Amino acid sequence: METNCILPEDLFEGILSRLQVRDLLRLRCVSKSWRALIDDPCFIWKQHCVQYAMHKANGDVPLLLWKRLSSIEGPPNQCSLLSKQQGYDTVLNWIPDVERDTYSILPNDPDIHLQVFCRGSSNGIICFEFNAYDVEGLGRDSFTCGLWNPASRDFKIVAYPHVPDQLTRGHFCVAGFGFDPLSNDFKIVARTAVVSDVILVYMVYTLSTDSWKRVHEPCLLGSNASGEPSTMDTCLNGVYYWTASLLQNENCIFRILSFNFSTELFRFSDPPQEALPLVYRANFEFMYDIGLYNECLALFFTRSVFGVAGASVDIWVVTQFDDDFGVPLAWQCLISIKTTFELGPSFRAQRIDGDLLFSTYFDGLSLYNPTTGMFRNLGVDCDFCFRYVGSLYPLSRRVVQR
Repeated sequence: METNCILPEDLFEGILSRLQVRDLLRLRCVSKSWRALIDDPCFIWKQHCVQYAMHKANGDVPLLLWKRLSSIEGPPNQCSLLSKQQGYDTVLNWIPDVERDTYSILPNDPDIHLQVFCRGSSNGIICFEFNAYDVEGLGRDSFTCGLWNPASRDFKIVAYPHVPDQLTRGHFCVAGFGFDPLSNDFKIVARTAVVSDVILVYMVYTLSTDSWKRVHEPCLLGSNASGEPSTMDTCLNGVYYWTASLLQNENCIFRILSFNFSTELFRFSDPPQEALPLVYRANFEFMYDIGLYNECLALFFTRSVFGVAGASVDIWVVTQFDDDFGVPLAWQCLISIKTTFELGPSFRAQRIDGDLLFSTYFDGLSLYNPTTGMFRNLGVDCDFCFRYVGSLYPLSRRVVQR
C-alpha cells in the first residue's frame, strides 16, 4: 500500500497501531492512502491487539462496570470505567458518554420506561439490551439491542428479529455477545420462548450482514434450563460459555453450555465434579459463575453458611479443551480464598495485575490481593464487569472526536 512515507510499510503500520483511536480517526483525513490503511480490517485487528498488549504490559486492562436498575422506577444505571492512572485506581463515570451517543437514536417517550442492561464487551464494542415498559411498568412492550463503540462514538441500533408467530416476542433477551475471529465479525446470541411448548429458541445476529437467523438449540435445552447472561467475560477463542441448570427427574443438574461463534453450534459439558457439594444442607449457600482467570476459562464457586460470617471461594480453570468445539474436558483448582465478609461475595473479574474483584452485599466492590490476602474497598458497585480496550471497529458511521 502506498503511504507517501519513506518508512518501510511494516514499520509505518507498527507506529500507527500504537496510537489511540482518537488520533487515528483524525489521521484518516491526511490522505486517501492513510484512510484506506486505517480502515483496513487487518490493520483494525492489529491495532486492537497491540493496544491490548500495551495495557497488559502496563499491568492494567480497563474494566467496564455496569450497575443495572433495581426496578422500573429505580435510580439511573451506573456505568463506569475502572483503570489505573499513574499506579492509582481510577473510576471514570461513563453515563454522560452513553447518554450523549444514544440521545439521537433511542426514542424519548415520557410514557415509556427504558430499562438498559450491558450484555458484554468485545474488541472495543459494547452490547446493550433495551427493554421498553409501558408507563405503569406492568409489562414489557419491546426488545432492542444496541452496539456501541465508545472510542469512535459509533452507535448502532439492532433491529428486532422477524420471528414466527409461535415465538414470544416479548420474552426476547440477549444471552451473549462476542467476536468471531475466523469471520472477523461480531455476533449477538438472543433467546425467546415458544408459546405452545414453552421451550427456548435461540437466534444469532451477525453485524456484517445486519441480520438474524435461528440456530439449532442444544438437544437437552428446554423449559427448565437456559444459559443465563453472564456477569463477566466468558468468550474465549471464539467460543461463548454459560452456566446452565437442567431439571431432570426432579434433580437439578449443573452443566456448562458453550456456543461456537464460527460453527454456530451448541455443546454441553460437565463441570469439575470435585467442586460441587455432595449434599445441599439447610442454611448452606452455594453460588457459581463462569468467566476468565489469567486468560483461561474458569469457574468460581462460593460457599457460605447463613448467619455465619465468612465464605470460601474456589477458582477452577480449564486445562484441556476439545479441539473441534472448544468444550472443556479437564479442570484444575487453582486457588482457594477465605473471606470474612458477613455475606458471601460474588466474583466479578480479575485484574491483569493479579488482583481479584469481588462484589459484596454491604460494601460494594472490593479488590483482593492474593499475595497479601487483603481486601480494599473501591467505593462503587456493579452487576456486570467486562474488559474494555478501545478499537477502530466501525458500526454504522464514524464521528471524529474534537
